[in-house]
Amino acid sequence: MLNFLFSDIQIIYIILLVGIIFIFINLYLFLFYKKQVYKKAYKKFYFKKIYKYVLDTDYLLINNFNYKQGYKNGFSIDHLLFGKKYIYLIFDEYYLGFINGKINDNSWIYYPLNNKSKIIHNKINDIKKEVNNFIELTNLDNNLFKTIILFNNDCILQIDKYNNKELNKDTYLVNLSYVIKLIKNLENSNINDINQQDVIKTCNDLYKIKSKI
Repeated sequence: MLNFLFSDIQIIYIILLVGIIFIFINLYLFLFYKKQVYKKAYKKFYFKKIYKYVLDTDYLLINNFNYKQGYKNGFSIDHLLFGKKYIYLIFDEYYLGFINGKINDNSWIYYPLNNKSKIIHNKINDIKKEVNNFIELTNLDNNLFKTIILFNNDCILQIDKYNNKELNKDTYLVNLSYVIKLIKNLENSNINDINQQDVIKTCNDLYKIKSKI
């Protein structure tokens, strides 16, 4: 019947077209499913990235640090990475779309893909309390700490007057693909190493605190 209605070449084109449409539909469904899985488990993917880097170095890592005793609401830090130059406080975030704002604004604008814009808190201001409480808990010099707010690669950060290439800041906003490069750059800074005995002691003390909660 098909041979009567269409020529052989037309039949081939139809088969190819159906095949291409089938491939694109499956590719779309795969990417959609992948994003949904990633969105639900992004902290796990972030951890794997950082943990893989730690395994290649002599650094120490505490994941999911939570502290409640002595603080009304407590505080939590997703990853504590103890390097040779600095101690890194890493906070995980996930936003699919664009984030626009200024570094000193109280709020930023979040533009989700295929959705209306939303007002969100300035993420740097959001974690200041946690950072200050943690530094107070350790009794270490403030200059030993660097804070990293980690975003998924699908998030485009458009924060005015903000440059992650400046290595003299206290807080950095970075996508997952750049975080290891940033830490390497900071660890190559021309400053003295942290006393490793102090690092090990602090890490052990914090781990004991975490284990009790």
